[in-house]
Amino acid sequence: MIQFILNHNAIQLDNFQADKTLLDFLRLDRDLKGSKEGCASGDCGACTVVIVELNDLGDELSYKSINSCICLLGSLHGKQVITVDSLKSDNGLHPVQQAMVDQHGSQCGFCTPGFVMSLFAMSKNKVVAQRNEVVENFDGNLCRCTGYRPIIDAGLALLNQSFSDDYDQISQQTIEALKQISYPDSTENKTFFLPKTARELSQLIQQNPEARLLAGGTDLVLEVTQGLQALEKIIYIGHVKELKQITETDNDIILGAGVTYQECEKVLSQEFPTLKTHLERFASTQIRNVGTLGGNVANASPIGDMPPVLIALDASLVLQKGDATRTVKVDDFYTGYKQTVLEQGEFLRNIVIPKNKPDHHLVVYKISKRHADDISAICAAFYTHVENQKIISIRIAMGGMAATVKRAKKCENFLTNQIVNGRTLDNAKDKIAEDFEPISDVRATRKYRILMAQNLLERSMIESGFVDLEGK
Repeated sequence: MIQFILNHNAIQLDNFQADKTLLDFLRLDRDLKGSKEGCASGDCGACTVVIVELNDLGDELSYKSINSCICLLGSLHGKQVITVDSLKSDNGLHPVQQAMVDQHGSQCGFCTPGFVMSLFAMSKNKVVAQRNEVVENFDGNLCRCTGYRPIIDAGLALLNQSFSDDYDQISQQTIEALKQISYPDSTENKTFFLPKTARELSQLIQQNPEARLLAGGTDLVLEVTQGLQALEKIIYIGHVKELKQITETDNDIILGAGVTYQECEKVLSQEFPTLKTHLERFASTQIRNVGTLGGNVANASPIGDMPPVLIALDASLVLQKGDATRTVKVDDFYTGYKQTVLEQGEFLRNIVIPKNKPDHHLVVYKISKRHADDISAICAAFYTHVENQKIISIRIAMGGMAATVKRAKKCENFLTNQIVNGRTLDNAKDKIAEDFEPISDVRATRKYRILMAQNLLERSMIESGFVDLEGK
């Protein structure tokens, strides 16, 4: 059994298909046709809805936009879902909708509901916006008519005025209603499990080895919507408290595997300021709201955007099986394409990232066809320790250059203890070409990837001030 609030109505489902998406539930089961299916992969934003949850203290509501096409129904337990269908009231259009009308932001109209809900979520978070903030908020919404200017104008017009809507008026009732939702026994449903602790999660994995683990679902659910496969048993980790924690020690930042990118962005950007731009380019707002760092790591994709960073920073992973844990370096976690050292019954519990060190410099580059919401052709991370212009140590990790994320060890060894000038940089570029044997695919050719890796190495040295190009 799951319980949630859909717009203003309490929903209780005793039986539901484990791999049923929220979008299918809205359109097919509830006849709420405002949310559109455009891509079924979380790329276009036409299906955007807003999820409302209690904050950690249980006294305020948090609002976030998500893609309903890749959100599984069972993950909604204890939350509220707001769809575009509920915004209009007896008083007329919602202020967000009215802003779109006033600024002529609705063209063919297919993408409009998604833009409206992204703007609705932003308005609920009380953002007084500049143009770049509005653009970033819409990074997961595509307009097929290519008319973004009036949509952005609608955002600017709305977010720089104050207003109250029906949801504001009943916010306290919503808080109380969400508090009243109790968690079901983790074994009550035989196909969709909702553990609350790491121990419960571990037990469920042991008892249901065929079950798939669900965090944000931004990759897993594509097996349903794009691959047309059936996921018959799912264990959702979104309520496991240990996996949602962010803690710091004197030396490390420890992130639970279920922490979303949006949740970890602040602490990581404070510790590594150069990482902020990279995190903002990761997927889209809707994806970052639900996608987890643990999912990106455990997915073992060679083009994941965070594993190169974690390897460059010499991060570690805490793996749990039963009550026992072990720690492995991210560098040692991947054994082949989409393969890891995870054993049967074992799961990723924490990511441990060493804090930034004096005289160390992190730079990260993502090369993709679109600025946002796109997969990398190559992702490169450089973490360099420099004293008196000499490279004491350097770690270079790249995605998209091999079957796994891989370090450029020949290049690292060559640059160690070097004062870099133009000649040594040229030699280092030759070394990095020896480190990788990338393939050609739809995103880039082998030749392009090698050249780009060399250019990114040079760029990292120049932008960090480590190289004298005149010193041949």
